[in-house]
Amino acid sequence: LPEDILVEGKKKKKQQEEQQKTMGKISKKEKKDVMRKHMTEVLKETLNKYPNTVYLGEDVQHGGYYLVTDGLLSQFPNRIIDVPPDETTLLGISMGFSQLGFCPIVEIPYAKYLDCGVDMFYEIALNHWLTNGQSKTGMVVRLQGFDKGIFGGNFHTHIMLSHVPPGVDLVCFSNGEDYVRGRDSTKAFLVGIFIHTIC
Repeated sequence: LPEDILVEGKKKKKQQEEQQKTMGKISKKEKKDVMRKHMTEVLKETLNKYPNTVYLGEDVQHGGYYLVTDGLLSQFPNRIIDVPPDETTLLGISMGFSQLGFCPIVEIPYAKYLDCGVDMFYEIALNHWLTNGQSKTGMVVRLQGFDKGIFGGNFHTHIMLSHVPPGVDLVCFSNGEDYVRGRDSTKAFLVGIFIHTIC
């Protein structure tokens, strides 16, 4: 993150600590929202700002695995799209949307599941890179988990990508406030491929 954002974050944290000391404890109104609520707001803002954005994934019309898309279907009925649980197909459909001028955000519920569609993922990334961005394959791939598999078992939260291929930018957020600050990075999917991962 840029230095000014880091400094601002440290100032805010210090103010919160001092406020806690004077008040004893934080009231329920001041309690921080869980990360998924921040993510839902960022998605809502993105879908409002970019009318050609679509959100694809497994069960995303019902909120997805972590309720990140909860309530979005009623506001964006034709832009929240359920896809069968097949990561290769999901990435292929997203590439098609991108080539038609849409900006797809792809939800893969667990980081490890990207391995199931890794051939398509590399094809999309390298196609973008080899054509110097002339091939319209930009998208955001949103993954959950990026560790040793503490949550969800061995085949869910770790990821086996040995390296990030050319043509892909990797962004990793560990909390909701950082996710909100990083929302502007989603603008880049108009021209490239982003992976948003959540620790």
